[in-house]
Amino acid sequence: MIESDGSRVQAMVRSTGQSVVLIVALASFGCDAVAIGDPVDSGASTDGGSEKMSTLQFEVIKKGKNAFGYEKPAELLIGDEQEWARVWKTVESGTIPTPPVPAMDFATTRLIAVFAGDKPTGGFDVRIDQITKGSDGKTLQVIVKEKVPAEGAMVTQAFTSPYEIVKIEAGDYTINVERQKE
Repeated sequence: MIESDGSRVQAMVRSTGQSVVLIVALASFGCDAVAIGDPVDSGASTDGGSEKMSTLQFEVIKKGKNAFGYEKPAELLIGDEQEWARVWKTVESGTIPTPPVPAMDFATTRLIAVFAGDKPTGGFDVRIDQITKGSDGKTLQVIVKEKVPAEGAMVTQAFTSPYEIVKIEAGDYTINVERQKE
């Protein structure tokens, strides 16, 4: 995880001939940046009542801006190879040739995918911020943060469809998703 005093850190790599220049820019979004493949501990949480909720660690498997095929915001709990292959084919539909579907062991793993839906410009984002498991061990509360560009912000003038896919431990889950604006 990359963090700097609670401010989001974004890294951009630009190739300049034979050298690579790493430019680190601090933005004031008040959240952490996560490298793909880094495990994320979403922090301890309780619901404020008698039901104890436990935190689930998750790992970002894939994040992107072009999940065309999910026109409206959506959330998926993926628990088998066929569904995973269908989702992968959709999020990679603009990549030629389409990369092979990453192997997942669904005996030990589940995936959660969140989609922002089609957006008219760049500057939009969606990310899973926190996952907690209810005391029943089957209900997951998923907090999703959605970023919307500020009015008048300079953004890419192209259609986008942001998404994020994370890996969690296997279980017979149902998910409740709460979307929050960043």
